[in-house]
Amino acid sequence: MSQIKEQLIRLGQTNPELRGHLRPVLDCLNKTARRGKIRDEHAKELEDAIKSYVQRYRDDVIAHRKALESEPNVGDIDKRFRWDLFWALGDSFTREWSNKVREYGVKDSHKDTLFRQIVRELNLPF
Repeated sequence: MSQIKEQLIRLGQTNPELRGHLRPVLDCLNKTARRGKIRDEHAKELEDAIKSYVQRYRDDVIAHRKALESEPNVGDIDKRFRWDLFWALGDSFTREWSNKVREYGVKDSHKDTLFRQIVRELNLPF
């Protein structure tokens, strides 16, 4: 699947007029691939929790992301935002979810890949 994605990305780079048409295809491929190491039920559980949180607190979430831009000690703003969003779900949820996925070898890098995909689908203005 990664070869297909690479070819589509190259096609979009060489033909800018196709980018808008290729984006939904790439999003679909990413959605399918994103679960990778994380089991579908756990990915869905997290996705539902994040979407629900953002729906409830959308303005605050957007304001927090913008505030991170002025923080001098934040290296990767997008990564920091993704993890802040995860921790905003509450200690009980994040601990329970992390324990579930840790049982089958999920590491923080795997979690962050899933976070990235979920946040991308939220269509937030940044």
